[in-house]
Amino acid sequence: MEKDKETLSLNQQIYIETVYALCNAHQHAHIKAISEKLGVKMASATEAVRNLAEKGIFNYQARKNITLTANGMEIAQRLDRRHQILSGFFKEILGCPDMRSEKFACSIEHVIDEDFLMRLAAFTVFMNGNALKIISEFQKEYNNASRQKDSSR
Repeated sequence: MEKDKETLSLNQQIYIETVYALCNAHQHAHIKAISEKLGVKMASATEAVRNLAEKGIFNYQARKNITLTANGMEIAQRLDRRHQILSGFFKEILGCPDMRSEKFACSIEHVIDEDFLMRLAAFTVFMNGNALKIISEFQKEYNNASRQKDSSR
């Protein structure tokens, strides 16, 4: 992934994730669905998809279904894995609500390096396997402190 991140912009990574999600739901994507999901004009989506097709990430022909190439699928699955590790850490260890965990994971997954990501994944597994009581106590304590802070406003 580190090599891919050097050649793929944040915007391109977001397009890959979007097409991956649409392909998982419908076996393919369309420019209209991509533009709607990302809130961009169809011309912008078309340009981005063409660019990623030239990089060998998407299978694309005008007015046809868009799918991921084998290389594109590999990149998309790595991005998804990064997202799952981060959102899992935020939910399972820190006790963040699903919406916030997803939002933060979406932001951080594109900038975190592989070593740190693997450390978070290992820590999450370790804590879930060995320290459920500690995690539960942390989450309880944090939620209580958070409630007290909110009630004092």
